[in-house]
Amino acid sequence: MTARALRIVVVTLAVGSPLLVAQGPAPQPVQWKVVRAERGAGGASTFRVELAGSVTPGWHVYAQQEPENGPIPLRVAVEDSSRAEIIGTIGGTAPTRRTDPSFELETEVYLSDFTLVVPVRWKHEPDTGGPIVLNVRYQACNDHTCLPPRTVHLSVPPS
Repeated sequence: MTARALRIVVVTLAVGSPLLVAQGPAPQPVQWKVVRAERGAGGASTFRVELAGSVTPGWHVYAQQEPENGPIPLRVAVEDSSRAEIIGTIGGTAPTRRTDPSFELETEVYLSDFTLVVPVRWKHEPDTGGPIVLNVRYQACNDHTCLPPRTVHLSVPPS
């Protein structure tokens, strides 16, 4: 390696390394957990799953209903749709409606901790396949940055 090439490598590492360290891992402003799963009123084949989202102050999560050309809406789906399905409407904490500076649109957001109540039905009763997995896809932003949409996989024990 020539002296010039060696200097280029050293300068590149000296300048680039702090940028890599400063960047660090992507922030995770939302934490998710399964609070409970209870049998529903529809008999042994239905149950309600309560999910909790904990939002870091200064961040928000977009809700399920968002305008076209707006942010990515929150979605919940059963990972193995051959075993179970979501039935009816997902309920829970009411989102806050506000004008979003990033999209210049009226949006619905969760600004702090919130819950989702997901009605689920087994497709075959009794289901002995163990826990089901709910996939929660969401987008989190603050007033300056939007993170790429992320999907978390939450294991729901049989109730």
